Amino acid sequence: MRTTFQIIAFAVVLVFGFQSQAQTGDTIFPKGELSATRNHTGNVWLKELNTGDSTFDYAIAVATFDFTKEM
Repeated sequence: MRTTFQIIAFAVVLVFGFQSQAQTGDTIFPKGELSATRNHTGNVWLKELNTGDSTFDYAIAVATFDFTKEM
């Protein structure tokens, strides 16, 4: 019975801990640089995570979209 209570208490602490982290607005990846191209609606920030090399020839990037309504 005590072990079950400890597991439930631990799960509750984890859930509330992740919720508070999500509400702070901190992201795993930074926004990067604002894209100058206009092939999209709203603002787009691009952050390159990895450049291609001789072993792994793929570049990896993260795009963060801000869908603000333009008038």
